[in-house]
Amino acid sequence: MAREHREWLGREDIRPVPVPSGPLRGAARCILSEDDQTGAMTALVEAAGGWSGAPGALAGLVELFVVRGELELGGAALGRLGYAELADGAEVTASAPSAVLLMVDPARADDAPSETLVVEGEGLPWEKELHGAPAGVGVKVIRSGTDGEPVTLLVGNVPRYDSGPEFHECPEEIFVLEGDVGNETVSVRAGDYLWRPAYITHGPYRSETGLLVFLRGHGELTAYWIDNPNATVEQNRAYAARLRAGR
Repeated sequence: MAREHREWLGREDIRPVPVPSGPLRGAARCILSEDDQTGAMTALVEAAGGWSGAPGALAGLVELFVVRGELELGGAALGRLGYAELADGAEVTASAPSAVLLMVDPARADDAPSETLVVEGEGLPWEKELHGAPAGVGVKVIRSGTDGEPVTLLVGNVPRYDSGPEFHECPEEIFVLEGDVGNETVSVRAGDYLWRPAYITHGPYRSETGLLVFLRGHGELTAYWIDNPNATVEQNRAYAARLRAGR
C-alpha cells in the first residue's frame, strides 16, 4: 500500500508517546506517515532540554528538521528551521525543549553522509518562480532533489493569498509551521501534517494571515495549475502527459 493518504492529520491527533528503548530512548515520538513496503517514515519527535540520543544509529538515511527548540550535533548548534542529514551513528543533544521532524529511509542508507550535513534554513534566501510557484509564494531550497532524492523546501505565502486548484506528479508531504490555509471544507493551522499521493487535485485555498510550511516532494515536484477543482487522478495524468508531449 506504501504510505496512506493523509489529508490532513490535525495537530490535536499528533500525540508523541515515550520511546522506551533504542536510539531515541527518553524522547517521545509520533509516526506521521510510514511506507509499509520500504519502512520509510516521517515522525514528530519531542525531547526535553538536556536529552541526548543517537538517531544516526537508525537504519537508513536519517534526516532532521527543527520545528522548535535547538539541537547540538557534534558541537554545532542547529536552531529552528535547521535541517541535518546525519552521519552513521550520529548523536544529538536537545539544548532546549525541542520538536523535530525525523525522516528515515532504509532504502537510502547508502546516501548517508560520512559527516553530518547541516543546513540553516533561516539563512537561506527566498526565491520565486520555483517548482511552479506563482506570485505571492516564496521558496527556500534546503535540498534540490538531484539524483532522485526528495525535494526539500521551506515554502511561504503572503497574507490574504488565494490559490487555485493544482496537482503534482509526485507524492508530497507538508508540515505547517506558521499561519493558516483553508477553504469551505478544511481549516489548517500550525502543527498539521499531510501526505498526499501523486496527481491528487487540491485547492482552491485561501490564507488569511500568511503561511510557512516544510514541504517535501518525493519525485520531480512541479505545481500544475488547473481550472477544475474536481479533476480526477486520471484526468490529471492525461493533462500532464499532454503538456510533456507539447500539446
